[in-house]
Amino acid sequence: MNRRNDSSSKYASIFFLVIFINIFLFFALSSLLGGSDSTDLIAIGIIISVLLSFIIVQGFYVIDLIKKK
Repeated sequence: MNRRNDSSSKYASIFFLVIFINIFLFFALSSLLGGSDSTDLIAIGIIISVLLSFIIVQGFYVIDLIKKK
């Protein structure tokens, strides 16, 4: 049971790390490009970042499952 907690904390940390990197890059690139301050665009960008972060973490999980077999 302890092994599973370590595994889930590993994936949770990867998930949040990727989210923070995506949000940082989103704001950095939007400020560099001089885009308008549209809250709709920011909301859509953050939603896409969260969904892509989930897909990335699921990819890591599948890779670990394949390695264990």
